[in-house]
Order: sequence, then structure tokens, then C-alpha cells
Amino acid sequence: MKTSIFSIIYICLLAMALCACSSAKNKAMFVTDIHSRAAKEYDAANKEISQGNFEEAERLLESSYNMATSIDDIELLSCICIAKYNLKLLYSDEEEKKEAEKFLIEAKEYAFWSENDELLYIISIFEARGAIKLEKDSLTLKEYITKLDKDRKKLSKSPFYLALSYRTSADLYFKTEDYSFAASLYEKAALIHTKNRDLDEIGLNWYYAAISYSKAGEKEKGLESIQNALKYDKDAENISAIIADYKAYSKILLQGNASAEEKSKAESAKLRAEKIENAYLESTKEAAY
Repeated sequence: MKTSIFSIIYICLLAMALCACSSAKNKAMFVTDIHSRAAKEYDAANKEISQGNFEEAERLLESSYNMATSIDDIELLSCICIAKYNLKLLYSDEEEKKEAEKFLIEAKEYAFWSENDELLYIISIFEARGAIKLEKDSLTLKEYITKLDKDRKKLSKSPFYLALSYRTSADLYFKTEDYSFAASLYEKAALIHTKNRDLDEIGLNWYYAAISYSKAGEKEKGLESIQNALKYDKDAENISAIIADYKAYSKILLQGNASAEEKSKAESAKLRAEKIENAYLESTKEAAY
């Protein structure tokens, strides 16, 4: 997930008279302060989600939600509801997944009141992603592909979400087992995120491109893609992603008739993943004391 899910429009309130200017300025500063704190906790929550720390993410989202509600920050509230929707879908418990639907509905309600025309199109991306998590049938997934293709031109001014739209379509094609085309869309998303300097997202696109190429039997492209994933995930210091990259690297190397050198590299990559994971666990233990 991106550090920021929706582009928040900052509104500057101006006053016509000098006596009103002082009051309006103070009010604007107060509202901006609450928005900033709410947005900061929202961003932190998304970071926690990406690292698998769901309980902390829930706490941060609830705190952010309450602050955003207090100032009726409609766009941020829509963002938070989508984050809650995504989070609920990550749980294996079926009741949690059912509860996710109410957050999607709430996000759409806030979007209805927003002046940001892109917001509903952005929400539709996450709804499509949810369809995958909810294991919808192939026909439904193809309907989402068609909708995303149609809506994509409406996101031309928002490169982050444009890239996310391509990645979501790639996810849908992957789910329907069209691995080669999925890989091409992951690459397209990676290039847009790179141009837009969305560091936290680039590696993820390359990781899934690698998995897709591997599934399609294109080993060399898979290895090239996973090396790209490693580069960007290291730049982002995304520990869980680095571990996943090395594990995937090891598996792709062993694909097909692996040479002795590839087998050796695969074992080395597997050991590196274990070493990084153990070091991370030890560092978290030390931080707890």
C-alpha cells in the first residue's frame, strides 16, 4: 500500500475583512493541525498494514478516523474507510471479510459529497482488488477489468492511482491465469510509479511481475524482475518485502532445469532471506525491552 491512498486537497480559507481575517486564520490553522495529525496517523497506518502489523494499523486508523470526523474531512474519511476495507479483507476470518463491505459503502457515501471527481474512480480500484480477496468468479473479475480499462483515462492526472489501476488489472489477469499479460501490466505500473517516485510501490510491482513471468514459464524475465524488486525494496528499506524477494528469487532460480550455479545461488538467496528475517526478529525483541 502507498504511504498516501488518496491525494488530499488542501483548502486555504481567506477572509474579506481585516477583523475577520484574524479569526479565519486562527480557525484555518486549527483545522489544518487536526487534518495534518489525522493524515499522519493514516499514513502510518498504511505503513503498518504493508508490514503486516494489523493491530497497530487498526488503532491508528481509528484515531485518524475520529480526528477526521471532528472536522468533517470528507476526502480523508473516504481514504480511511478504504484503508479499513482493505485491512478487513486481509484477515482470514470470514466475519471480518463480511464486515469490510460496510467500510466500502461508507467510503462511497463520503465520495458522493466530495468535489474530487476522481474519488469514486479511485474507490472502484479498491473495490476491484476486494473482489479478488473475496474470490469472486472469473466472469465478475472480467467485468472489473472492463470497468478499470474504461475508467483509467479519468486518472491521467493522478499517476499514483493510474499505476495502481494498472496493477489491479494485472492482479485480475493473474487471477484468471493470463500470466504474461499480467506481467506486462505490472511492469507498466512499475514504470509509472518510478517516474512518480513512489518508492514504496515500485518493488511490489516488480515482485508480482517476477511471479507472473515465472508462472508463464519465462524464467529469465522473472529473474530480471525479481532483481529489480530487490533493488527498490532495499532502497525503501521494506524488510518484509526484501525477505519475500529473496524467497521468490530462490524459487525462480530452481525453475526448470536449474544449473549447478543456479542451485547454489538459490540456496544462498534462501539463506539470506532467513538471515534477514532472524535479524529483524532479534531487533524487534531488543526494541521491546
